[in-house]
Amino acid sequence: MSSLLTPELLAQVGRSGPSQKEVVTRRDIRKYAVATGQRLQKYLTGDEASPLFHIALFWDVVELDRLLPDGLSIDPLVPEFPLRRAMAGGVQISYHRLIFPGDVFQLKFEPY
Repeated sequence: MSSLLTPELLAQVGRSGPSQKEVVTRRDIRKYAVATGQRLQKYLTGDEASPLFHIALFWDVVELDRLLPDGLSIDPLVPEFPLRRAMAGGVQISYHRLIFPGDVFQLKFEPY
């Protein structure tokens, strides 16, 4: 049986994208709260962001025809895999404080 990790896939290891910077807005917090079915007033009014809000903050805004069936956009850093199901692996999240409107996030791609 051949390995699923082909030389072409292994050549992708270590690739990274450019750093990104985003400012958290009350409107973005409110939109995320509604989209994820939050019930706490502090999220719905945009006073504080709910957990995992920061992940969607960096998603590209794309046309509907560029979305995958799961609603995510095609990531140019992710090669085509032999298996069709995606899994979020290799993510480590450390929360140091709550997220509020006006906070600035810097996304850096670094090995850990």
